[in-house]
Amino acid sequence: LQEHIDHEVNRYKRYHTELTLMIFEMNTLKNLTNIFPAEVIVNLKKDFIQIIKRNIRDTDILSKWTNDQFALLLPDVDFRSGQGVAKKIQALLEEHKFTRVGKISCSFGITSVSPKDTTGTFRARCESALALANSREGNAIEVKLLV
Repeated sequence: LQEHIDHEVNRYKRYHTELTLMIFEMNTLKNLTNIFPAEVIVNLKKDFIQIIKRNIRDTDILSKWTNDQFALLLPDVDFRSGQGVAKKIQALLEEHKFTRVGKISCSFGITSVSPKDTTGTFRARCESALALANSREGNAIEVKLLV
């Protein structure tokens, strides 16, 4: 993922394209890991990833961010459209019932690249947005921009 971020940030700087990064986390995953065996959690993550993959563009890049977090790099997408993607994912999760676990929700941190950004500031701002969304206790979307 880091190579893709570097490439897309460089492409942004050269061609002035849009670029949005979204980091998201399944709410209550830590609690679920205390309740269910590891194989149930692995299957939950696999099903979750498949739902996301089926509903994004081929040019979007989905990756694991940390053990409990995922990232979606959205080339040629501004933050408003990134919010739309997050809302779409929320709606899909509201409709889906995961085997043995039931329904889950996610918190989302979103940012778009800015002319003054480095790859590090771009990533850090998105992580900060996710931390703020998580502090709102679930199913929140937080956007942070460099103005």
